[in-house]
Amino acid sequence: MKLKVIFQTCHTVYATNGGLRPLNLSKKEIIKVCYTSLIDSIEYANLKNEVEILIIGDRLDSDMVDFFKKTSHKIINENFGIKLAYKQRLDEGIKEDDETWVYFCEDDYLHKKESILYIKDFIENNYYDKNFCIFTSDYTHRYQVRDPFYLNQHHLLLSNFCWWRQVRNITLSYICKVIDIKNNFEIFNNSALLVSDSYISENLFWNNKITCFSPIPTLTIHMHESEYPTFTHTTDVKKIIDNLSKEVN
Repeated sequence: MKLKVIFQTCHTVYATNGGLRPLNLSKKEIIKVCYTSLIDSIEYANLKNEVEILIIGDRLDSDMVDFFKKTSHKIINENFGIKLAYKQRLDEGIKEDDETWVYFCEDDYLHKKESILYIKDFIENNYYDKNFCIFTSDYTHRYQVRDPFYLNQHHLLLSNFCWWRQVRNITLSYICKVIDIKNNFEIFNNSALLVSDSYISENLFWNNKITCFSPIPTLTIHMHESEYPTFTHTTDVKKIIDNLSKEVN
């Protein structure tokens, strides 16, 4: 599996939906904690020297640029604005080889240490023989949707480490193979320009053009105050913050 991580980040916007963050963390702290958890997960999977990381920064200050320089391979830092930032990450993603998997990762997803290992296993062992994407969060509130699709027609697969269920709604953090992005470029491009996760969900997954899977239990959590308490995780946020503080001092 060849994996390219494109980490999209902007510390000047606290939360696009106006929501609160857990543990009274600042946006910079959220970014650093989430990115560190991603790096830890890559290292846990023994992929430190195999995964390429690109940072798409929107108006990052020098502190954040210095932080990312320690582990990323390339940083593109400009005054994008939200729409152009999503467009930029897509344009960078399709530059990769067709068989490369691209992880478009927003800056406020906390990862379990085993996240990348489980994803690698699911991709490499061909549990599903058609084109698919991965959404790394398991949104349990969607279990309540009284739709015949969820009750009767969805796929439920068992990998070496966890279950994976078919989903039809995602955010704009997802993993997809480059060839599938190219074959459905108009949908991915419009989703980026509209900054709309519902657009990509409705036009790709509800139409069954590509199947999307989420892990059970979740491998990541969106760092919003309402969601964080539901995350049973092995990621010690306070420990990460303490370690980051030691590096600065």
